[in-house]
Amino acid sequence: MNEPSKQVVIEGEQEGRHFAFLAINKFSMLCLAAAIDPLRAANRLVGRPFYSCSMVSIDGDPVTASNDMVVEAEHSIDSLGKCDILFVCAGYRLEVPGQPRVRARLRERARRGGAMGGLSIGTHILGQAGLLNGYACTIHWENRASFQEAYPDAYCTGHVSEVDRNRYTSAGGTTSIDLLLHIIDEDFGARVA
Repeated sequence: MNEPSKQVVIEGEQEGRHFAFLAINKFSMLCLAAAIDPLRAANRLVGRPFYSCSMVSIDGDPVTASNDMVVEAEHSIDSLGKCDILFVCAGYRLEVPGQPRVRARLRERARRGGAMGGLSIGTHILGQAGLLNGYACTIHWENRASFQEAYPDAYCTGHVSEVDRNRYTSAGGTTSIDLLLHIIDEDFGARVA
């Protein structure tokens, strides 16, 4: 018996989007996987590779997740080219090696109009760079009070995900799915999302 096609027909040819994921040492593998897999599924549904992703690390070297799995990086923070959204994916560490350089590169991208995202504690790193001042955002509930105290100019909502203009944040774990489904919905509508 043939299974009916699950592919969704999309009218017109939209240009694809590229998302980069800056993995900070001891990042949450769950957050990263929960962000990338909806993009894979959306590509399958629309029948073409609309979404592409690349892994980034501070220095271009492999990065170790909080579960000790190692992920290869395709770029360093310095060599990353154009992308539609740069997501910072972090784990439980607020201080990371090379932090001043990371903050400088993030601010540089933001000055050029780059969209930024924070997955879990990645939101904190965006806050450290001053990139959430005047924006609604969210972070893992365990870090919300300290985040609000450290960055009073950011409006931390406590929602599972938050999109404010060109800032995209999620609270951690599987909430990355909610955030990426929101983006997919904006690109293709509820049927694909």
